[in-house]
Order: sequence, then structure tokens, then C-alpha cells
Amino acid sequence: MRIIAGSAKGRRIECLKGLETRPTRDRVREAVFSSLGGQTEGVRGLDLFAGAGAMGIEALSRGAAEVVFVERNPEAAALIRSNLRHCRLEKMGQVRAADVFRYLEGFRQSGQKGFDLIFCDPPYGREDYGTLMALAGRGNLLNPGGIFVLEGLKSLEPDGYGEGLTLFKTRSYGKTGIFYFKKGP
Repeated sequence: MRIIAGSAKGRRIECLKGLETRPTRDRVREAVFSSLGGQTEGVRGLDLFAGAGAMGIEALSRGAAEVVFVERNPEAAALIRSNLRHCRLEKMGQVRAADVFRYLEGFRQSGQKGFDLIFCDPPYGREDYGTLMALAGRGNLLNPGGIFVLEGLKSLEPDGYGEGLTLFKTRSYGKTGIFYFKKGP
């Protein structure tokens, strides 16, 4: 897997072997970032279920100011740190080896500054998309006007999720669906 554009363009990043993580393919990542246009410049990002960190690292390479990566698998978290170093982006990335829901609950209670852009790629087959979307829409996790990008099976129907979030775009690539939400009107 490689970084497609920006300061780390062309650098290869490593992924875990096996079925534990499912990295976003280069073609899908390129399409997501084309859809976002320049909306990554200077933003504070969050990469949930980060795996190898490809989405967050791509955002940093394209000008994001900071990205927090949340991944519960300790091997994957270590791999994200290694990929950040390899791409010379380690100063702008923070890796949290934690369960996503515990991290989000702690964040909600912390009063920390929210995020402008969130990537969320939970394992396929999870039934808790609604919980993720509600946490992003109601609390301080996603800033007003912020974008929440959800990756899942294209058959997923997330439009009823997330009070405070508006679905504004969907795209599909093979079996993969990308759903774009905005916080606020």
C-alpha cells in the first residue's frame, strides 16, 4: 500500500498480515480524498479503527495539522507508529492503542477540542454503527461543519443514524460503500 499524494506521496506503508485488519484500498482512498478536495488542509482529524493508519496518514500527507489514530490491536498500533515514522509524519500523529468506544466515551467526558474530519472504518458486520454515529453527532467529538466519513458494506443504510449529522454523499466501489456526513445544517 502506498500514500497517494502530498508530502509522503509514493511512500509505502506496511499492513498487518491476515484478516484482523482490512486496509482501505488505494483506489478507494484516492476517491475519498478527491471527494474531500482541499478540506484536509489544516484540519484536526481522527482515524477510528485505524488498522495500518492509511486514511489518517494520507490526510497528514495532504496537509492535516494533526490526526489521532485509535486502534485496539497493539500490533496494529505499533505498525501505525512505524508507518508515521517512515512517512516522516510522527510529530503530527498521536496513536491511541484503545478500544474505540472506550476512547470515545473518555473523549466525551474530557472536554477536549473536537475534530474537523473523522474517518471510521469498523470491521464489517458490526451492528453498532448507530452508536458511533450518535457519539459523533451529539457530543463534542465532531466540530460544527465537520465531516464524518464512514466506510462499510455498500448495502449499509446509515441515513437514520446520528442525530445532528446529515448524510450528503454516498459512493460505492465494489462491495465497499463510503458515506459522507456533515455535522449541522
